[in-house]
Amino acid sequence: FGCYGALNSGVALRTAAPFNAALSAAGHSGDASVAKAVMSLLLDENERAAHEAHPDRTTFLAAIECAGRAGELEYADELLSLAEDARLAVPETYAKVLLVHTIIDRTKPEVVETILQRMASMGVQPNEGTLKTAVLCLARARDLEGVLVLKERFEAMGVGLTGVA
Repeated sequence: FGCYGALNSGVALRTAAPFNAALSAAGHSGDASVAKAVMSLLLDENERAAHEAHPDRTTFLAAIECAGRAGELEYADELLSLAEDARLAVPETYAKVLLVHTIIDRTKPEVVETILQRMASMGVQPNEGTLKTAVLCLARARDLEGVLVLKERFEAMGVGLTGVA
């Protein structure tokens, strides 16, 4: 909690950068408790009185990474909801959550459709990174027919895979 202590020291913090660094460091160790503490500092109204910083896209990506390495799928999903509420969810945010699900529980390829529906409802256009992560998810679940259908679906949206036949 050394990073957390420094963030909670009362020093006037104006950007998300120190929070993002703390999340990144915690992410490498897979310590979700640090991610929860850092996100609380950024999001809790009582904690926010001590600084001016707001989470940014990188904040959410780092926190989701941390939750994923800790195996906390529900917290990763919660973070995605918070990013959506803040209008900070981008294709990479959805791809990161999808990757977390793919690595932790490869038996549920339906998460691909769930994530794509969430993206559509938020008006976020999938990109090649989203497609690659979705293909990985379906391939790990051994849903090869789903991979082909997904590839065609993305191509119809103008999103293709580079370097793939």
